[in-house]
Amino acid sequence: MKSSNVKYFKRIPLIAALTAISFNIEALPAPATGISFVDSGQALGTGTTTRTALVDIDGDGDLDALSANYGQNDKVWINDGSGTFTDSGQNLTTYASWDVCTGDIDADGDIDVGYANWNTAGSS
Repeated sequence: MKSSNVKYFKRIPLIAALTAISFNIEALPAPATGISFVDSGQALGTGTTTRTALVDIDGDGDLDALSANYGQNDKVWINDGSGTFTDSGQNLTTYASWDVCTGDIDADGDIDVGYANWNTAGSS
């Protein structure tokens, strides 16, 4: 039987206030009448993303994206303010992640990130 473990990453303080939303894309309600969405054409990675957390990582007032992935490293995607996301180059885990969450876990005023991973060969 597979078990899960949780990886914890401490982020370097860049912002004092936390603004975070974590969601499962399948769980979003249908849009209200008169609202429409347009495909931006962006592909954030090549693996299977199991969860995404939106949080202002760089303190510029827009929501950046953290992805929990299966088949590639978990990633941090920086929003340029126009809705275009760029890979930050940070590879946070190399395991099969199934969830990501953000919050001020240690109450020091900055954003911390937690990933939950499937217990796979080679993981701790």
